[in-house]
Amino acid sequence: YNTLGLVFYRQGDYNNARINFEKAVALKKLALGKICNESFATAHFNLALTLDELGDPKAAKEYEIAERMYRELNLIDDAETAKEYRHNMLNP
Repeated sequence: YNTLGLVFYRQGDYNNARINFEKAVALKKLALGKICNESFATAHFNLALTLDELGDPKAAKEYEIAERMYRELNLIDDAETAKEYRHNMLNP
């Protein structure tokens, strides 16, 4: 679902992208439980980008989740990117 979400996102079809990213997050959560991996963090980040494009304030929470997960994985550059996007969303 994450890959399909990216296809829709790149086409500007944010509603279908959101649906697929939400499915990706839900399935990864179901499969992984509390385990954090890069694919799970990226699904949250992609969902955040899409929600942000749709003007949904829930994007801030998804950016925060992605940032936390990236930090847990020691992916500092990705964490900083998520933090920056969240900051820009909250402080236009």
